[in-house]
Amino acid sequence: MRLISYILASFLSISVCLAQNGGQSFRIGKPETSLFQMEKYAKDSTAPAVMINDEFYVYYRISSSADIWKYTTINRRIKVLANEGVKYADVAIQLYHPGSHTEAVDNIDACALNWENGKIVKSPLKKNLIFKEKVDRDITITKFTIPNVKVGTVIDYTYTIKSSRLLDIPTHIFQYDIPVANAIAQYKVPDYLIFNVDLTNNIGIAITKETSSESYQLGYQMGNTRTTMHESVITATAKDIPRVEKEPYVWNYRNYINKISLELYATQFPGDFYRKITSDWEAVNDVLEHSDFTDHMWMSNPLKDETSAAISGAATDEEKIRAILKLLHSKIKWNEDYSLVSDSPKGALAKGSGNSAHINFLLNSMLKTAGFETQFLLMNPQPFTKMIKPTLDNINHFVLQVKLSDGSLCYVDGTSIYGDINILPPEIMVDRAHLYGDNSFNYIDLSKLTKNNFRKTITGEITPDGEMLLSVQETYRNMEAYSQNTAMAKFSNEDEYLEMLEDKLGSEVADYSCNQSNTLVEQSYKYKKAPDGTSGYIYMSALFTPLLEENPFQAETRKFPIEFKFSSTKQIAYSLKLPEGYTVEELPASIYAQAGKGGMTARFTITCRDNLLTGSLTYTMDRLAYSSTEYADIKRFFEVLVELSQKQIIIKRK
Repeated sequence: MRLISYILASFLSISVCLAQNGGQSFRIGKPETSLFQMEKYAKDSTAPAVMINDEFYVYYRISSSADIWKYTTINRRIKVLANEGVKYADVAIQLYHPGSHTEAVDNIDACALNWENGKIVKSPLKKNLIFKEKVDRDITITKFTIPNVKVGTVIDYTYTIKSSRLLDIPTHIFQYDIPVANAIAQYKVPDYLIFNVDLTNNIGIAITKETSSESYQLGYQMGNTRTTMHESVITATAKDIPRVEKEPYVWNYRNYINKISLELYATQFPGDFYRKITSDWEAVNDVLEHSDFTDHMWMSNPLKDETSAAISGAATDEEKIRAILKLLHSKIKWNEDYSLVSDSPKGALAKGSGNSAHINFLLNSMLKTAGFETQFLLMNPQPFTKMIKPTLDNINHFVLQVKLSDGSLCYVDGTSIYGDINILPPEIMVDRAHLYGDNSFNYIDLSKLTKNNFRKTITGEITPDGEMLLSVQETYRNMEAYSQNTAMAKFSNEDEYLEMLEDKLGSEVADYSCNQSNTLVEQSYKYKKAPDGTSGYIYMSALFTPLLEENPFQAETRKFPIEFKFSSTKQIAYSLKLPEGYTVEELPASIYAQAGKGGMTARFTITCRDNLLTGSLTYTMDRLAYSSTEYADIKRFFEVLVELSQKQIIIKRK
């Protein structure tokens, strides 16, 4: 990208004044008076606010010193309809300026407009209410709050982002958590830069492409020839855009909502060859190879002596890796920031905190000290945009592929203290990761590295007076252990955890014990359950404790795909001895259910023989992603589990 920016700059030699953002449909602080009469938005009567205008313009300018800048101008007008809508007076603008790049906000103008005594009263934003917050060395956030905003207010604001990142064209998202009445996204780019347009569109976005009459005068470098470069203008417009209704079980809804993005495909400068620029893995690898990424990949181990001591007693590769992870976690904590690059990993080690790149660069150096061969696996974590194309914009993390002495491969990540060999945080268990240095389009699936299961075994008896005495054994393996360890860590101590467990069971817990590791959690306990029923009858849940108390999928329809965290098999098995003089009057029927073409299954059986009541449920989630067209099937499946959790066993005194 730097090369193309340099080529572009070599053509642009004199200052030209270009239209800043032609096509504005409104002027800041000049709303139509009819807006003040609006109490509800006709297209969505429950909306707390409506964005009347959403304007997004990207264009280029040349400074008097022949520098090229990319500008992005945002104009918005919002009508506040309820108290919940007042929050839209708070605006945060994120700026990304990696390395030597510059990105800043210019021309912030904002005001609140209220109707008072038959006229519009304007409350402008004062400059001293604009604040900057530095997140890290590459990210700064500019914030402001527009004053005097209440129900009925019209909010207007505009700002422009000036950036040296010429070829990173910002994506425009058309949908928000409030409806949008009118939207426009317009890109004006030099026509020697050829872009692919990627449009996610199910709301009727109209798109046009044309050549602008505006032009750049170019000083061509061969002789004194001068030429003209026009602009390609890409305009996308939409009206009456519904608000995004967020749905459960989706990692990042922004992957699926309506948006437009541009990707540089090729260049065609005067007197130069047509050059294909679309990023491929060779280009991505080349950029990383000539950056600090490579330096940190081969850096020396700052914990060399401690690493050697930690692995000295390890008999296997697995023991060595676990000893290294334990040492790493004792020295540095993850600051919950995903990053592909970092400044100084050794500096982060000295501070005791760092981003994911700091931590995994350190982990890599420690693994090399132990004699392991490692490679870097590039990815975008689940909460980010899916890594569909090879572009650095969609790579924000890496994990390590480790070759063991028997030639097999495993994967490790240092960000979570509950991670292990092939046990990664669910956020980075992506199905598309790419090996650094590989120029092919081969991908590695990290979503099913281990077999994960949870098993709960309940044994006990019913006393003659109907009280149940129960013993419970629970086993969590691999990702189930990761999930349980993470859940238990939220409690300050064991007493707090037991208090939660007793509230859930409705009974005191006795003889509790727990053994924890990152691959296996085992806990056992006993409790008593008072009889539930009328004279001569005992009623009990078919599963003792409900697997699901309510269906997580309540809506009639769904727009987004359904995405689960990890595959697993869950088993609940119980055996209960009935006292003399009692018999089973009613048992729920056995069931078998499946959904998603067998991607999830459930099987429940129950019998009673010789006064021994036994039952079991096996629930398997093998497939993790389902389309919205499968929603009805998934919803029915979970309804079966809810109904099973509510079914009862009836025991009667003879």
